Amino acid sequence: MEGVRDLRPTELTLLSATDNGTAYHKNFTRKFGIAPSPSYPYDHDQTYAQKDALEAAGDVDDTEAVAAALRGLARKEK
Repeated sequence: MEGVRDLRPTELTLLSATDNGTAYHKNFTRKFGIAPSPSYPYDHDQTYAQKDALEAAGDVDDTEAVAAALRGLARKEK
């Protein structure tokens, strides 16, 4: 997992957003009536989920085995 950034609390706040991010937040909230969820934490989690699924499948070329392993990981979390 070299090169994967650690989450910092500021990455999860609107205060750390760029002008484009702030505009997105405003437009999303106006259109849907709720604030958008930050996507980076979920992307970060998915990196680990994919890593775990690849390791559980034991094969990077068998996409069906990797998908099955990923579904199995999701069930373990419940």
